[in-house]
Amino acid sequence: MAVPVNCLVIGIDYGTTYTGAAFRDVTFDADGNVLDREIEIVREWPGIGVNIADDDKVPSQISYDIGANSERQWGFDISTDTARLELTKLQLEDQNKVDELKKVLEAVKALETLDISKIECHNGLAVTYSKDPEAVVADYLTKIREHLVGYLKRQYDPVYVALTPIDLVVTVPVKWSEGAKERTLRAFRQAGFDKENLDFARLRQTILMSEPEAAALAVVRDFDGENVFRAGDCFVVCDCGGGTVDLISYRIKEVRPLVLQEVGYATGGNYGASHLDTAFQVWLQGKIGSENYAKLITTSAESAIGAHNTISKDMQQLMTAFEHVKRQFDGTRGVRVIALPRILEDIPEDRSNGILDGEIRITDKDLALIFNPIVGQILDLVARQINQVQMARYSVKDIILSGGFGESPYLQEQIMEYAYHRRIEPRVAKDPWLSVVRGAVQKGLEQNSRPQTLRQSLCHYGVSTSQPFTSFRHKEQDAYYDPFDGEKKARRQMTWLIRKGDTLPSGPKKVSMDICRKFGPDEERVFRTTIIRYSDEYAPQSRDEIHSGGARSDVISYDLSNVVGNFTQVRGGARGTPYFSAKMQLELELFENNTYQVTVLFNKQKIAEPKLYK
Repeated sequence: MAVPVNCLVIGIDYGTTYTGAAFRDVTFDADGNVLDREIEIVREWPGIGVNIADDDKVPSQISYDIGANSERQWGFDISTDTARLELTKLQLEDQNKVDELKKVLEAVKALETLDISKIECHNGLAVTYSKDPEAVVADYLTKIREHLVGYLKRQYDPVYVALTPIDLVVTVPVKWSEGAKERTLRAFRQAGFDKENLDFARLRQTILMSEPEAAALAVVRDFDGENVFRAGDCFVVCDCGGGTVDLISYRIKEVRPLVLQEVGYATGGNYGASHLDTAFQVWLQGKIGSENYAKLITTSAESAIGAHNTISKDMQQLMTAFEHVKRQFDGTRGVRVIALPRILEDIPEDRSNGILDGEIRITDKDLALIFNPIVGQILDLVARQINQVQMARYSVKDIILSGGFGESPYLQEQIMEYAYHRRIEPRVAKDPWLSVVRGAVQKGLEQNSRPQTLRQSLCHYGVSTSQPFTSFRHKEQDAYYDPFDGEKKARRQMTWLIRKGDTLPSGPKKVSMDICRKFGPDEERVFRTTIIRYSDEYAPQSRDEIHSGGARSDVISYDLSNVVGNFTQVRGGARGTPYFSAKMQLELELFENNTYQVTVLFNKQKIAEPKLYK
């Protein structure tokens, strides 16, 4: 008799620097018991060569240039002479104004070498490199989906893959905002992880979970049967990835079935391994000089005019060499040698800076200076987690290190030393680099076999505000200068909190955004904010592009006159007089009957009573 199949669970860990995918089919024996099988990792990524020893994950990089030798232009398989987009995941989270300004300055510099004849344009910008981060991520994830489906069809019969129900589990950083999570889910849908795509026509549910939660599930299962964890134990998970470091603490309520209770709240920050790369580049510039360093970062206008992180082929050569150095660094003495690219072949020898015979030497002290600021931040996050557990009147028994950066011998040594001094047992996940993606599959396996009831948003829901002006996003006709701080802004711009077609869970969906109001000492403190409900398919950037036939405007008013709390006072504004700044949070809650409620808070206190809109 054929073994019945319940579903195929797929986990995807879309990382800042590398992406992993794993899966396991859920099947039953004749008595209806789930058969126990190993979680399988997707491998055989395109472009794997003899110099690449590990194919458990694939680089989170894509290029829109044409490959010189028919390269697929994503992951491992990118031509060495083309610019590649990297770290795009971090751009799914809202960017600060400093980061956006840096991108603008890079673009202005690149315009000096712009050759219009070589690029296809749209509104004066290169089409591919002016894409927003969500679209770039979707393009990359499309490649992941295509390889994943092909790999599954090589493991199973293609008919089996086509007919088997699928549960998809996607991991995200623990500190991400609701907006970043929703942009992630949209990118996955645009990439074909959706019922409308034939490959995922049998998709039952998409589950979003935090990366440290996934790592915790995998780690507890790794040590299952070794009596490492017992009911009542508390442990801290420190998941160190390529871009972010996420921490969370758990107390084990029950071992079988596994029941974890979160203790305190999750913390994290941008202290992943990619920030070591940034520190290395700063160190390199100090050694070879600014003029030589500029040769390494010179990029074509085609790639630089988009607001994305790109890397030139010469810098890529250096970063590949540094990747091997940083992975092996364990704090011991020694000198490592990195070959300089051909563009620096005329650099004079400088023994004091370690430059000799077209190579640069990096010592253990240099590496310690690169590592220590990042490691120090991670240890500080660990200390905060321990403090939270102690405030809850528990004690931490174990610190568990996971993630790709968690494989670093130097980081492991620092964590172990820190833990031992506090009589805490340090542990490293059995396969740190894959702990998150394995935990994602484990999450899917532990879900109720009955799929969740999901629905889709019938409209776009957004807020009309002014935004810091950037030439890539805004039109000059919308520009003005803020009378308070003097900065260039774009008026009547839309921040879409929920988009039409977004997947919504059972029950209400709550989203939020930060808003800011400025006012003089003697000016009125009553303000109004407009919320737009829009039914057209396309959600425009500017409110002026919204067609009135498909839109409805609602207004919420709030008064700061009698608010308890201090406002931020700014002296000597653009008008030469001081002014106040009030940073607030606007919450929108969408209910199943498509009515929604809006609340405005200042310092966590409501300054406008929740208002229901029908």
